[in-house]
Amino acid sequence: MAVCGQAILEYFTNPDMESAKEDVLDHMNELWRTWRSRMNRDHVKPHDSLVEILEDVPEFLSKEDWEWCVKEKFLSEEFLVKQSYSKLHFLLLLVQWRQRLLSNY
Repeated sequence: MAVCGQAILEYFTNPDMESAKEDVLDHMNELWRTWRSRMNRDHVKPHDSLVEILEDVPEFLSKEDWEWCVKEKFLSEEFLVKQSYSKLHFLLLLVQWRQRLLSNY
């Protein structure tokens, strides 16, 4: 587990927190995914080159943090594969939905 994740889990050493642990971690994960999606949509996808992406630094991030986020997350092979898979999966669902819709007529 990443250092950040380990630091977060240290807050749950109190036995009284154990019951809320999963809900809190699920909520934090959802916030992270939403933020990452928004950053990708607003600051990565509109641009055609790495230089343009790196110049479009969100106002609340330092240039160094943005460079790390772009290179280690948004342009990582793992992220790009997942993103491609998500688009393909969406297209397949759309085709299936359209076929079912047309078969009802």
